[in-house]
Amino acid sequence: MSDAGKQAVLQMKYARVIDVMASLGGITPEEAMDLFYNAPLMPLIQEGVADLHCRSDEYLAKEILRDAGRLPVGSVESVHPSSGE
Repeated sequence: MSDAGKQAVLQMKYARVIDVMASLGGITPEEAMDLFYNAPLMPLIQEGVADLHCRSDEYLAKEILRDAGRLPVGSVESVHPSSGE
């Protein structure tokens, strides 16, 4: 795949993650976009660190919202399941 093709696929991924962030966080798409592009995780996704771009849209959205303190109470457990202890 060409670099332009890879970038197009990543841009579509970003759009889906932003949409999920808006839904889960109860925020506008504009607020979700701002959080996404300013999140510490975003450059790591972009660079392909630990294959983060392969994670589900929901997982990435929850991680970014959690880091920003914008994830509603009770939603964190599905991202970081408890060990049952």
